[in-house]
This record gives sequence, structure tokens and C-alpha cells, in this order.
Amino acid sequence: MRENRNDIIEYLNKCQNCYSAVLNSKYKSEIQFIKFKRVFENIIIIGVNNNELKYFDCVANLNVSIVIWNKIKGYQLKGYRISKEDEHEYHNEIEKFKNNLKNSSIELSEISLILCYINDIYNVTPGKFAGKLVKYKE
Repeated sequence: MRENRNDIIEYLNKCQNCYSAVLNSKYKSEIQFIKFKRVFENIIIIGVNNNELKYFDCVANLNVSIVIWNKIKGYQLKGYRISKEDEHEYHNEIEKFKNNLKNSSIELSEISLILCYINDIYNVTPGKFAGKLVKYKE
């Protein structure tokens, strides 16, 4: 089954359930609930409380897995954390995300932003496509 990329991005941005997983320096999974997120074409920006940033700073590698769903339908995004040095390439996306947070009365000084490049998206909705790589309509 082929899906429309823009439809998936729109769906992901509406979903309330979002968790991330990274490997800590001892190669154990660190799972975090993500309250603030915004998916763009090839990246996802997540906002975590400043005290939760430690889970992303003490990792064995930069790989990140993020699962987003609403009720039953969901997707897993696999990718890697974008380095602070490379964040400037995504200035427009960062500003859009910050504006969304401001419009929601979120205090930006209490939130740290983490940018992740999306390598692949997998379907996690129960059924015959669960676990399959999402293929896009051309």
C-alpha cells in the first residue's frame, strides 16, 4: 500500500501520543513521553522539559526512534539526532515550531528543542502492514 507523505505528516502532527527511544551510554533504552512535537518533510522537532534533556545528551549513539499514534493508527519514525552545529540549516522549521509553542502559551525557556532527521517511517497500525516500511505515492 502506498501512502501520501503529506497526509502522513498532517496526521502525525494531529496525534497526541508520542514516545521516543534512545540508547543511553550503558546501551539501555531510555523511553520518554514527548509532549511537544512537530513533523516536517524530513525532520521532527521535539520539545522536552529541560530536566529531561539529559536522556538525549547521554546516549550511546545519535539514533532515535519515535512512535506517534492516535487510538490505533500509528507510525514509527527512525532517524538520528541532528547536531547543534547543523541546526542552523533548519532555522525556518525551528521558528515555525517555536511560534506554535508560543501560540499554545508554552514558556519557551522551560523547553529544550531536539531536532531529528527522519530516515524511515514504519507503519505500526495493527494489521497486515504493521512493521512495514511506508512507501509513498509518486
